[in-house]
Amino acid sequence: MIGRVVAWREGYGFIRAEGEFRDIWVHYSAILGMPVSERNLAYGQKVEFEMVRSCRGPQAANVRVLSNGDPEPKRTRINPDQRQSIEIILGRGMDSRTKREWVDRLAKQGYTYEEIIERAKINLMGED
Repeated sequence: MIGRVVAWREGYGFIRAEGEFRDIWVHYSAILGMPVSERNLAYGQKVEFEMVRSCRGPQAANVRVLSNGDPEPKRTRINPDQRQSIEIILGRGMDSRTKREWVDRLAKQGYTYEEIIERAKINLMGED
């Protein structure tokens, strides 16, 4: 699979496969082609990987870096009407503050409005 790094922090992070809405967890030990001391990923890097199932869900394996990343995430701007529609989809399962933080986190990671709506629907079904 081909994807991009959407988050990376001290040895682990998440990759979003092209055309997918769910993030896949990745550990530095899954990165190939680098000495152990240099295994690191950056936001926006294009990677090739295999998805494997673990006891905690999908996980990336055999990760190969294909391109350098973006210097900073491109934050999506969510207008008040869009935010309200997302919060309506999320329903009563979260308090208002948690909903705001959830939407802000995804927007900061660069998810589009449509992707955030899709994730809200997945979250509503209890899969996220």
